[in-house]
Amino acid sequence: MLGYEKGGTNQVVEIEGVSAVSTDDELKKRVWKEEFKEWFSGPEDPDYVILDIKPQTIEYTDQDGNKKTWTA
Repeated sequence: MLGYEKGGTNQVVEIEGVSAVSTDDELKKRVWKEEFKEWFSGPEDPDYVILDIKPQTIEYTDQDGNKKTWTA
């Protein structure tokens, strides 16, 4: 999946890896921000999840189109 922000720059970071939904409830509480209430009722909301991503490939493209790739 790749997303772009409207009005953003041409710089792109792509991360390919294996992901799983974290089961760490304390982590969900630690990263919770009040701004999230626009979408979720709180850190206990079952639709609010933290993804644990183990990167296999990371690729960075700068504004000039130059790419740098790191692999695990």
